[in-house]
Amino acid sequence: MEAVIDLARTLFDSVGVVIEDKRTFLILGLVSKPKRNLDLFVSNGKKWGFVGFYRNFNPRVDKIIGLIEKKGFCAKQMRYPDLDIKRMAIKAGIGCRGKNSLVINPDFGPWLRFAVVETNIPLEEAFPEVTDLCGECTKCLEACPVKGLLEPYKITDKTRCLAYLEIGNPTSGPTPRCNKCLICCPIGKISW
Repeated sequence: MEAVIDLARTLFDSVGVVIEDKRTFLILGLVSKPKRNLDLFVSNGKKWGFVGFYRNFNPRVDKIIGLIEKKGFCAKQMRYPDLDIKRMAIKAGIGCRGKNSLVINPDFGPWLRFAVVETNIPLEEAFPEVTDLCGECTKCLEACPVKGLLEPYKITDKTRCLAYLEIGNPTSGPTPRCNKCLICCPIGKISW
């Protein structure tokens, strides 16, 4: 169903397909950048909401799901706890695992954020594997302020990562995320 892939390519910066255990997943990537900050978190005083992510992804994902359903197939957006989305994005050929443990895309570097739609519409995996883009570069390993957190291509304990910790207490207002391992990446450089 090329129409689904064609629409996805007009709505998203990167698109891939993964088929696992007879289940088909459409991997959809958007670049987080100053004018489209997908990492914007807002508090209601009790918990954080991923406002930047939902504001930018949900309308696009709804269009994809609507087209799939219009063609007589089923589709639903999957959530992060249910899937290893980084692994799936890599398998779909969207990027490779970087030394900062994030998906590194040849054009957008580590700035892609992902949504996943599971569907029963016939789609094919047709995206090439992206080989290592980091090479000898160690800028992200050196930039990380939490010593020992990053090993090449692996995060040792994500609960120690300041990008997770600095979101902070929902009653105290937003706290900027660390993102040093993204900002220093020379691939897909974005000015913040």
